[in-house]
Amino acid sequence: MSRSVPIPPEKLSTLRESVKLIINLLADGEWQGLENMTDGKRLSADDLKAVVNEYGGTLVPIPDSEFQNWIWFKLRHRADVFLVYCPPVAPS
Repeated sequence: MSRSVPIPPEKLSTLRESVKLIINLLADGEWQGLENMTDGKRLSADDLKAVVNEYGGTLVPIPDSEFQNWIWFKLRHRADVFLVYCPPVAPS
């Protein structure tokens, strides 16, 4: 049974901007800025850096023009939530 709750339109732009800020800080390696945003309650700047480095991939900022094409999804029976790029489909 799905427990998804629609986000009110007036809050959606704030959520998008917050997510974009966090992704851009990660992509730019602004570990201390991220730690400051959370008051270091979950992960320290060093922890964030270590996790991203361990991931081994390349994090890139999301261009403003593409941000609307990203969606969140959650795998069944997992706590992880993923942000996935879904490129627009050109009309045929």
